[in-house]
Amino acid sequence: MVTCSACGTKVEEKFRFCPSCGQNMNAKNTVVTVCRHCGVRLRGTFRYCPSCGQKNEAFREEKDIAVDRTKIRMIPVAAGSFTMGNARTRFLPVELPAFMISSVPVIQMFYEKVMGCNPSKIKGPLNPVESVSWFDAVIFCNRVSEMYGYKPCYSIDGETKLEKIEPSDSRWSGVACDFSADGFRLPTEAEWEFAARGGERFIYAGSDDVNEVAWYGENSDIQTHPVSEKKCNAFGIYDMSGNVEEWCNDWAAQYGDTAQTDPKGPETGTLRIKRGGCWLDDAQQCEIRARSFAAPNAKAANLGFRICRRQ
Repeated sequence: MVTCSACGTKVEEKFRFCPSCGQNMNAKNTVVTVCRHCGVRLRGTFRYCPSCGQKNEAFREEKDIAVDRTKIRMIPVAAGSFTMGNARTRFLPVELPAFMISSVPVIQMFYEKVMGCNPSKIKGPLNPVESVSWFDAVIFCNRVSEMYGYKPCYSIDGETKLEKIEPSDSRWSGVACDFSADGFRLPTEAEWEFAARGGERFIYAGSDDVNEVAWYGENSDIQTHPVSEKKCNAFGIYDMSGNVEEWCNDWAAQYGDTAQTDPKGPETGTLRIKRGGCWLDDAQQCEIRARSFAAPNAKAANLGFRICRRQ
């Protein structure tokens, strides 16, 4: 038996996470706190946050993070321009309006709170949810939008209760996304890459050293890990390289030849875009510019998502 450092519960050693509070037992001897001003996780106790400089009279301990993470922390991303892609995919100059994107991929605890189930193969309350299809992800987006009182973005023939429609229904090929709605949705591929770059010129999201920012094939122990344990990028966004691949909104297609403003991909297709690399991938697959595709009904233990909305 070991003692959980967060809540004091006696826990059998076979548990990686405390069944009482969700604490990562592999880090039971490490004090982890959260700045109540900027949300950055800090290892150790600091009166002044070394990230934002704000004075913290009291910190929330790791046992409270699980509660905080049932709320979505959205990161505002200012409008800007960049060149998307690489020599293999072609370069595409892009301009984007401002938007917001979640600081971490959707975690299992929050997915289960919203959907009433946890389909993940590798369990952990603070780990990214995985084994979700593109269909599952947009159903989740609509449900969360309704929970927050926002207008759902996704519809099929005017119906926003997409859980009523079977995944095999051919109508899914015509799912529409209302980008003017204030609800949650999947990021476009361009939004995803712009957010991952964080205004920097790194190979990975936040660093040129993959081990600083990513759980990937060489350091993951062949599993997902709790979100935000690695370094974030300059925008304060975590896990955009490694941990799990992430669904994007777009149908898959080759990049065009001309500059685009707020591109959203083709109107039809057979495969959806995935970005970000995962715990199984090599370092090259975790590069910001790397892209891959999958059928929208595909599910895998290395595939999850994060959410986005307009500002």
